[in-house]
Amino acid sequence: MKLGELKLSVLNLLEESDENKIDLTQDEDIAKKMNDAINKILFELARMKKIPARLTVTTEEDGEFNLNNIDDLYQLKAIKGVAFDRVENYITWNADGTALIYYYRYPTFITDDIDDEFNLELSLDALNIAPMGIAGTILMSDISNQFGSVYLNQYEKMLQRLDSRLSETTITFEGNPDE
Repeated sequence: MKLGELKLSVLNLLEESDENKIDLTQDEDIAKKMNDAINKILFELARMKKIPARLTVTTEEDGEFNLNNIDDLYQLKAIKGVAFDRVENYITWNADGTALIYYYRYPTFITDDIDDEFNLELSLDALNIAPMGIAGTILMSDISNQFGSVYLNQYEKMLQRLDSRLSETTITFEGNPDE
């Protein structure tokens, strides 16, 4: 799903879409809140429906690496290729070589500089519930109606049903690979 498609889906829920406008809406208040609301919901969904990533690091024996230097790091999954010691976010390499750091990352932070053609990194099942949470977040401060609460309550229900698995947990191989 592209960023523009997500924005349009949110605006359709809010009944505020105007495809002739650059920001897809004439409501300046909604346009100003859109990116912040998108980031809030996408970052929350990325903690549920993780985005895998990999980083290759050249290591030197007794060299150190701080995991906090990985800007989009959410959770470390594994480090392979070089023996290491870990104390909290600090890695000390036990040999020269190349390490592969597997981790889960946060999505790209949405700013005004990001084009609406940008492909969002979350899975489609997560992106399909995002508009409800984004709409609720945008309307949260509007006390004149209860739509913010309605959208956020529906989003919470959908979030509870979201399958957090990245893939199947069991893989079965059939046949003999030597044949």
